[in-house]
Amino acid sequence: MSPLFGKKDSDAQPTFVVERRDASNPVPTGNASGSPLDGEVARLSALSLEDLAAEVMTQVMGFTVRSDDGPLELFNIARVLVPAEMRDAAESDPRMRDLVGEAIQVLEQSRLVRLETWSQQGQFPHVGYIATRLGLTALEQNNVAHILAGEPQ
Repeated sequence: MSPLFGKKDSDAQPTFVVERRDASNPVPTGNASGSPLDGEVARLSALSLEDLAAEVMTQVMGFTVRSDDGPLELFNIARVLVPAEMRDAAESDPRMRDLVGEAIQVLEQSRLVRLETWSQQGQFPHVGYIATRLGLTALEQNNVAHILAGEPQ
C-alpha cells in the first residue's frame, strides 16, 4: 500500500472526554471560589426548561426586537440575562451559552422567537434570534408562561 493511503503512527486521533454529571451537582462550576456567576448559573440551572425560557423571553427578548447590529446572538442574551457586574464573565462562560441555548430552543419550538442570519458589511455571517409577532403579543399580554406550558391561547 502506498504511503498516501496508509496510516501513519503519528496520525493524531481526536480525543473526547465525556463526564457524567452527579445529580447533586448538575452543573460543574469550574471555579472553586464560588464566584457570583457560579451562583447565577446554579440558579438558572435549577429552573425548569419552561421557566428558564420564560425568563429569557421576558428579561431579554421583550426589550430588544432588533438592534443596529442585528438580532441577539447567544452571548448577547447571556450578557443581558445576568446582573451588570457579571456580564463580561457570562458572555464567555460555556455554561451560560448552554443554558441560553436550551431556553432559545424551547422558545423556538413555541414559535416565540425565530432564527435570523445576516452579515455585517457582507463579510462575516452571524446568527441571532428575534421575537416573533406571537412572541411580542405574548409579552404584551403577559402570556409567555401559558404558551410555554402548552395552554390554549
